[in-house]
Amino acid sequence: MDLINADQYIHERIDKQITWLVRESQRNKSHYINGRLLEIALGTIITVSAPIVSAVPYGAQLIAIAGGGVAITGAITTLNGNQENWLRYRNLEENLKREKFLFITGTPPYGNVDSFPQLVQKVESLMLDERTNWSKQMISQGKGETVGTSNVE
Repeated sequence: MDLINADQYIHERIDKQITWLVRESQRNKSHYINGRLLEIALGTIITVSAPIVSAVPYGAQLIAIAGGGVAITGAITTLNGNQENWLRYRNLEENLKREKFLFITGTPPYGNVDSFPQLVQKVESLMLDERTNWSKQMISQGKGETVGTSNVE
């Protein structure tokens, strides 16, 4: 079995994980913000149109639909955990970048010749913590191990 070197590990493990985290963090941020904006827009429509509801054809039904939209959008945003995922992925991304740059610059704790195993232990520990937290979130939301939700390995 061939051992990998630091450059291979950084490219194959850290950089690829950072790329995934950036993409998923951005996706979750977008879903979260768009959901919240939809809630705000629907809530505003309800507030503004309530005084004139009787003058608009199907006004009461439109307000009811907008109210349902607020409830559904809020529920979906909460169930998907978009805000939590966005923040968790972003945090892990920054932690991995930090460890990578400390290592490649030889900054403590990576200032000695034998620091590669130390980097691997730290990075794998960060990713294990994320996996554990993700599993706890899935269990608390009643989702079990949903495939495709977290790629942190």
